Amino acid sequence: MEKEISLIDCSTVSEEFSSSALFRQLDLYKGPRDARTLVSEYIEMETTSREEEARKGGTLPLMQPSETIRPRILRSLSEYISLITRVADFICDKAKNQFDDKNLSVVQVRTRFDFATWLVKLLFIVDGDSEDVALLARLLRMAERVVLEEERFTAELDLLNQREEKIDYKTVLRDYPFIRENEEA
Repeated sequence: MEKEISLIDCSTVSEEFSSSALFRQLDLYKGPRDARTLVSEYIEMETTSREEEARKGGTLPLMQPSETIRPRILRSLSEYISLITRVADFICDKAKNQFDDKNLSVVQVRTRFDFATWLVKLLFIVDGDSEDVALLARLLRMAERVVLEEERFTAELDLLNQREEKIDYKTVLRDYPFIRENEEA
């Protein structure tokens, strides 16, 4: 039996390769909108916008503009989403290893994807003693500094202690619409 070999468009494989890790990470975030849809809409909007700019400026390359533009957009998005995920995981791991669960635990990690400014914005909702929460707050400030100095992104890492504060979840959902789910879930 003869196998048929089909030609695959190289740009399609490249885009699928670039986007597979990105979309796998996006599956970790649940919110009022599907994170995959949000990112796909951003990619389309940004691609169209950049193609129009290239046409107006007369810098339209010989190959399809989306073949050069889309991979760059995907790389930027991948780097951004990966950084958000790495920061969230790092803080949660540190909190788990550093503090006794009865003294401090991370209850939720929430975020807002900001494709206009690429701000790494995370909210850690914790349940803990005030002393341990103060130590975690110091860790968040240090992590913001590392993200800026080493990753060249601005980070805004906040925390709320549900043990000591009444949390307005309506405001939390508005400001941080996506919740980071555990990979095991």
